[in-house]
Amino acid sequence: MTLPSQAREFHFFIRKQAVGQIINRMEMVMNQRAFSSIFIADRSDKPRTSGLTMIIDYGMGLVRQEDILKTIGPYIDLAKIRVGSAALYEESCLRSKISLYQHYEVAVFPGGQFLEYAISQGKMHEYFEEVKKYGFNLVEVSNNRLEISPQEKGKIIQTAINRYGLKVLAETGSKVEATSVRELIEDIQRNLDGGAWKVLVEALEFFHEGVFQEEIVNQIRKVIDPQVLIFEVPTRHTKDVDIHKRYSTQAWLVRNMGISVNIGNMDVEEVLQLEGLRRNLDSNMDLNKAQMGGL
Repeated sequence: MTLPSQAREFHFFIRKQAVGQIINRMEMVMNQRAFSSIFIADRSDKPRTSGLTMIIDYGMGLVRQEDILKTIGPYIDLAKIRVGSAALYEESCLRSKISLYQHYEVAVFPGGQFLEYAISQGKMHEYFEEVKKYGFNLVEVSNNRLEISPQEKGKIIQTAINRYGLKVLAETGSKVEATSVRELIEDIQRNLDGGAWKVLVEALEFFHEGVFQEEIVNQIRKVIDPQVLIFEVPTRHTKDVDIHKRYSTQAWLVRNMGISVNIGNMDVEEVLQLEGLRRNLDSNMDLNKAQMGGL
């Protein structure tokens, strides 16, 4: 007996719903973390607005990049193509790198000093046009080495946003000389008022002769909401800063500012280490917190 068309449609709908539920259950099983019976501190899923982890891409090949993203992609939010290295890739390779990051919900951007390099040649607009051409949606605006006024920096941020439709990560601080806390706070506020999404705090501003100056971070966070800041950890080649100091800085930031602190300049090998610090699963774990579900 042939079913009326409405009955057939309803029957098809029910079967489709059942198949969809089966697929969803299979995906949940496939994506379930290991040791799911053990309670750990909860974290929001991507895309996140806080608790961000930013890595530096020092030149990963595409195969390794995909392997890394398949393995620990859920814990990476941002990726910086180091300094001006984006100009050293073939076009097809750079497009593939950007596409791969975006597939795994990682916002990728070229280093801010590369924009400074372009501006020094009078080629800001050409830079932004190429950024758009290759598929970047995010750009860093810094004045690490280029001397530009706050007004000029504000115009660059506005140009990136309004003319080119880019999201802006501004950076505050210098790699050349120390900046007063008052100036850092004023610059952060100007960048945010100018439309920056987040502000990167240059690591060298709170590391003097290899010593972490926690009071500088504390003074900044008293005035500025930490959720709009990304605190950079000194990069691997920073003078007088070894692996231990990099780790102790991450641990201090998480311990004193909570698991939702935004941290930048991580090596890919450090991502799970940082996530472990956030979730109370690293070597300095607090077992009292573990008894409360890792919180």
